[in-house]
Amino acid sequence: MLSNLFLLDGWFVKAVKPRMKGEASMVRYADDAVIMCELKEDAERIYKVLEARFEKYGLKIHPEKTRLLDFTRPGNGQGTGDSSFTFLEFTRYWTKSRKGNWMVGRKTDSKRLKRAIASISAWCKANRSQPLQKQWETLKVKITGHYAYYGISLNSRKF
Repeated sequence: MLSNLFLLDGWFVKAVKPRMKGEASMVRYADDAVIMCELKEDAERIYKVLEARFEKYGLKIHPEKTRLLDFTRPGNGQGTGDSSFTFLEFTRYWTKSRKGNWMVGRKTDSKRLKRAIASISAWCKANRSQPLQKQWETLKVKITGHYAYYGISLNSRKF
C-alpha cells in the first residue's frame, strides 16, 4: 500500500498536476486508479510518462486494463455518449436523468455479475445436503453483502 502511495499518489500531486495545462484528478482504490484530464494532450502526456515511471521500479501496467478513453459528456458538441469504462466492478456510462440532463450512470459489470451468479450456484450445489436453516443463513449473508455493495442508483436491472 505504501508503494502505491509513493508510486502514484505523491507523484501525481507533486509532479503531474503542476505540469498540466487543464484540470486533472485521480481516483484510486488499492492498485486500481482512474486519472481524469480536462485536455486530451494532458492525458496523452500522463499515459506516456506513467509507463516509464512504473518500469523504473520493475513494474508493468496491465495492457488490457490501461487505456485512453474519451469520456466527454454528450451533447456539448464533442462527446458521443457511446464510451464506457469499468472501475471497481461497476461500468460507468453516460445516461440521461429524469429531467433530461446528462449524468454518469453505474451498473454492475457483466463479467462480475456472471462470476457472482456462478459462485452462488456452485456454493448451493456443494452445500445442498446441509440443513435448510444453515443454507438459508449463509445465503442471507451472501445476498445481503451483494445488495450492500451493488444496491446503488441506476443499477436495478443488474442488481
